[in-house]
Amino acid sequence: MSPPGVRRFAGGRAGPRGFVLIELALAGLILALLSVWAAHAWAQRVRDLQAQSLAVWMTVAHEAARAYLRRHGPALALADGPGALAHEGFDDWSAPGWDELRAAGLVPSGWLEAGPLGQSAGLRILRSQVCPGPACRLTALVHTRGPLLTRNGRSVDEGLVAQWLMAVRGQGLVVWPHAPDALAGAARRLPAPEDWPPGTVALAADDTDVAAAAGADPDLGPYLKVGDDRDPDFQGDATVGGNIRSGASLRARDYLVLERPGVEYEGCGEEGALTIERDYNGILLCRQGRWRSAGRVDGGGFLSNSHRGCYDGTGAYRGNPATGYCSCPFGYAPVMVSDAGTLASAEGRTSGFICMAAQ
Repeated sequence: MSPPGVRRFAGGRAGPRGFVLIELALAGLILALLSVWAAHAWAQRVRDLQAQSLAVWMTVAHEAARAYLRRHGPALALADGPGALAHEGFDDWSAPGWDELRAAGLVPSGWLEAGPLGQSAGLRILRSQVCPGPACRLTALVHTRGPLLTRNGRSVDEGLVAQWLMAVRGQGLVVWPHAPDALAGAARRLPAPEDWPPGTVALAADDTDVAAAAGADPDLGPYLKVGDDRDPDFQGDATVGGNIRSGASLRARDYLVLERPGVEYEGCGEEGALTIERDYNGILLCRQGRWRSAGRVDGGGFLSNSHRGCYDGTGAYRGNPATGYCSCPFGYAPVMVSDAGTLASAEGRTSGFICMAAQ
């Protein structure tokens, strides 16, 4: 007889053992579901990390685009053909290559052109409708050359795009499937180039952003303002009607031409000024209110004896080192500074002269 409350099944086995088998089967099913979920979560985590890596990689390229605008922005605003920056090493200024940017020192040497998720980056320069001209506005777009798709490649991976947008702090632009003709972001919208498929992501840099980062007024664009510390890098001649004052050195790659001549020992107006001597005989320096030679050699001096000429009583030669004779250089006059002896004496008369510049 079986105990009360316990039913017996075929084979003489007790009922509770059957319940244990069912519980084990349920536990196995739950473990299998947990394993599948964990594998899916891990795969999604890997995709999220790849999206973050893509954002970091594109940020480096974005900084290179900003440096490109900072250096060549004014020239790009006035460019009237794709070869306008050929002399700077860029075959097409609107789509500079990363090798060209690296050669120009605008891309870190260790940056790789092949990025995460099998992506490569492109750089496109867009201009406003008033270009070329001084009011031209520039936008640099660093973009993926391919869309961010799901693993099966059939549709845009919106989760991956969302992770990328989070990694770039909402500053990215995306070509969405529902609006394939636009690059849309959190605060702006741009026309998408025709060859960019949905799922393409991009980072934008504007010339106004570059100007603001450089400390300039964004409203001035490529123009300079009072107190501006940017290098204007003028490419043509400049004519100034007044004085030019430099806070440091004045450097000329070719020549410094002084046009107004002066006359030695005539009056001058500014202490330390330089000018060219009349007839181009040398450089004059304004010193103690008069023009004085800044480069002419010393006139020298000599002794002259009525019996021995340029030799003294010991036979030593006493001619002028500047000429090699008992004479003064051209432009100088002898001034007697000593006189000894007489013409009738055995030693003769010896006179000393120094050479002074003729006024």
